[in-house]
Amino acid sequence: MRRRRRPAAAAAPAPPPAGGGAARRSAVDAALAALSTEQRVGQLFMPAFPVDQHGRGLLAVDDNVRRLMQQIQPGGVLLVGLNVDATEQLTRLIQELQQNATLPLLIATDHEGGAVSRISASGKIPATRIPSPHVVGAVADPALAYRLGAVIGRELRSLGIQVNFAPVADLRTNPDNTVIGDRSFGSDPEAVGTIVAALVRGMQQHGVAAVLKHFPGHGDTYEDSHYEAAAVRHSRQRLQKVEMVPFRYGIDAGAIGVMTAHISVPEVTGDRTPATLSSELLGPILRSELGFTSLVFSDALNMHALTRYYHRSRVALQALEAGVDVLVHPERPLEAYQTVLEAVQSGRISDERLERSVRAILEVKWDLGLLSGAPDAAELGHDSAQLTVLGSAEHQAVADEILLRYRQQQSGAQQ
Repeated sequence: MRRRRRPAAAAAPAPPPAGGGAARRSAVDAALAALSTEQRVGQLFMPAFPVDQHGRGLLAVDDNVRRLMQQIQPGGVLLVGLNVDATEQLTRLIQELQQNATLPLLIATDHEGGAVSRISASGKIPATRIPSPHVVGAVADPALAYRLGAVIGRELRSLGIQVNFAPVADLRTNPDNTVIGDRSFGSDPEAVGTIVAALVRGMQQHGVAAVLKHFPGHGDTYEDSHYEAAAVRHSRQRLQKVEMVPFRYGIDAGAIGVMTAHISVPEVTGDRTPATLSSELLGPILRSELGFTSLVFSDALNMHALTRYYHRSRVALQALEAGVDVLVHPERPLEAYQTVLEAVQSGRISDERLERSVRAILEVKWDLGLLSGAPDAAELGHDSAQLTVLGSAEHQAVADEILLRYRQQQSGAQQ
């Protein structure tokens, strides 16, 4: 039976350290060497557990989750809306997940603001209500956006969440696009990029990894990739000058993650392969052209843009082969894990390829204070003192200032 390390309490979270160093390399090397092949494959996975064994929203770890955690030993877990009810419930759920993990988990969620605000959606957690990206972008104040990013970072980290699938770097260039809409900061590439960069810095200064999405830009699609195949019908030159500009700003600001879109760019790749499965988009463009060196996250692998057209159990393997590091929310996580493990054991996925992604994941865990020995190692759960930041007067004042300036702006435009 594998031993499971119970996370120990430690100091309040600190911002990620500004570089590598011998201690970081040594800790990551040691953690990597201690992992079996099976455990290394597990580190690639970030499953979600939306419902319990009775089909209700999963609010506490049950036997099914414990079993899957033991079988896969994942590197992270995605919390969805069905997992979030009240403060005590959520913090207990996160602690239970951490206690069932081999290595500390990256706990992730989608907290963009506006309609996609997982932490405040139930109304039972006194978190600050984050204005929608549309509002934040219209106010167009990078200093205020930085302060908002800090609010998001402090509040998520106080709950034990270290990864936010935000900010949205997609541009609102197609008014008929139904999946992005008000989730975008606007249509001007440079203006949106400036806000995206400020939010990245604010979140990451307070111990939460920002993940830019949805690369290479989901704003000018007509289809919704949650339900069907979607495409951006632009040339590489157009993407460079428009869609990818906010991603470049976010990457230059030090974003720890980029999330892939399940959209194709046939004018660039010559086919309808979604970006999540496209080595050309994730290699020569994202890695080489944009210079991104940290973690590539897939969008949820259970979305119909993939599962309607690709084998449900093999799509995670295809994403890994394309260059994805973290395989988020596969529809059948155990089958996906076994498929990737078999590919490693057969040599289809080389040990070097596997190590590259696992090392990158462990480096991010070190930077976020999750690995043993990391500077000012952060508590994996929470404490009551940290939770006082939720919806504090200081935080609410930032949101209120954004909303006030937006209303004044709209009022002035109508006069």
